[in-house]
Amino acid sequence: LPKPFSCLVLCWSLLRVWVWIDFSLGFLRVPLRPIIRMSWDGYITSLVDHVNVASAAIHGLDNGAKWASSAETNLSAQQATTIAKGTTDVSAVSNGVFIGPTKYMFLRNEDIGGIPCVLFKKGSAAGGIAAKTGQCLLLGTYGEGMQAGNCNKAVLKMAEYLKGVGY
Repeated sequence: LPKPFSCLVLCWSLLRVWVWIDFSLGFLRVPLRPIIRMSWDGYITSLVDHVNVASAAIHGLDNGAKWASSAETNLSAQQATTIAKGTTDVSAVSNGVFIGPTKYMFLRNEDIGGIPCVLFKKGSAAGGIAAKTGQCLLLGTYGEGMQAGNCNKAVLKMAEYLKGVGY
């Protein structure tokens, strides 16, 4: 073989080996991860589109980090962690449930269908529920003209689904 041609064959062979190593070690899959990454915004949209849910948020249980939230919800990581703790320890939320600067009155913590929850209220027409699944805290609030029970049902249904799929 002529020297330039053999160099081309060698380069092609090295490229094939590099591509094989690249795929087998997963280097080329890194840019594809955002495509298969779970988007939490759809869950928030689904809840807020419900007639009786004014705002919603999903936070991780490990550090309280926000996974997604509606624009009206400004729950901090520390507040999410406190609420999650309040699902089993009343003393964590007995002085109130805070969502951003807004303080809600703690009503009760309860296990509803195997999902630990915190129920809270503000005044006569606003309140919400926080439901803890295996990996996240799901929060939903209701406002004036909305039914508390229907807000609770919507959030609990979403929490049951997330718990069922491993979250």
